[in-house]
Amino acid sequence: MKQTSVEWLQKAISIHLTFEQQVQFEGLFQQAIEMEKKQIINALRQGVNIELGINEFKENYLTYSQNFDRYYNLKYGKDEQLQTKYDQ
Repeated sequence: MKQTSVEWLQKAISIHLTFEQQVQFEGLFQQAIEMEKKQIINALRQGVNIELGINEFKENYLTYSQNFDRYYNLKYGKDEQLQTKYDQ
């Protein structure tokens, strides 16, 4: 499983922090991970908009949205059962 850049940064910084500091920063890291996920998904959507055109994207929005979530979860997700489900 690949790490996102925020996950990499969290791991790199955490080795220099006390346990108490790690706990304090955990919420911020989780917020940053969610923000990064949204950025990745938005970038994929913009690429599809350009490639397919906005009308086709709107017509097939649900299918594409599921694929974006699948892409992110397969690339960066931690749930191996989810990966197995989508690989079938």
